Amino acid sequence: MSDSLTGVGIILLAGLLLAGAALPAAGGTVEDALGECAAIAGSFKRLDCYDALTREQGLAAPEGEPLPVGKWKVEQRASGISGGTDVFMVVKAVERIPGENGEVRPVLVVRCQDNNTAVIFNFARFIEQSRAEAALRIDDGAVMAASLKMSASGKAFGFWQGEEAIPFVKRLLGGKRVLVEVTPFGARPVLAEFPIAGLDQAVPPLRQACGW
Repeated sequence: MSDSLTGVGIILLAGLLLAGAALPAAGGTVEDALGECAAIAGSFKRLDCYDALTREQGLAAPEGEPLPVGKWKVEQRASGISGGTDVFMVVKAVERIPGENGEVRPVLVVRCQDNNTAVIFNFARFIEQSRAEAALRIDDGAVMAASLKMSASGKAFGFWQGEEAIPFVKRLLGGKRVLVEVTPFGARPVLAEFPIAGLDQAVPPLRQACGW
């Protein structure tokens, strides 16, 4: 991602300016603080800076009552091969990212299909031909590096087999968001944030269908 103000920074700037807030420390302005966040090289650390600034200025979104399955969309259908049930869980990224021809919105898919569990990040733009070198972080946890197999289209990557996908899904349980950063071929890194709250309530049919 660019080190200049992007969607996250612009949204925060608008909210902070409308609130008329000023940073108490050393009399700095909101613009100064946002500039310091924007200058941070790492995408994850830069996002942490924006989050901290939002909390400091009292503009964090109210908690409210979460939906039982959060923003997950869950679909069940009969399996054409095994005779069992296939389960597809989909959640959209919070924001759009730059694509080859305009902005696109990545989606996260957790599925049980033909008795195989998979976790797929579809970025709706070309990433690589064979493998994506991705960085992942759940909530405020440590950044995980992963070399993930690409789809035939070169736009989706992830954990395609149950032995890798199931442990990753279990790590997501109880989380609120997962951040995924990848560098498309010949382009700047892109970062997607997926809201995963409600996964615990949404995933039981999938676990039952795939027997774990």
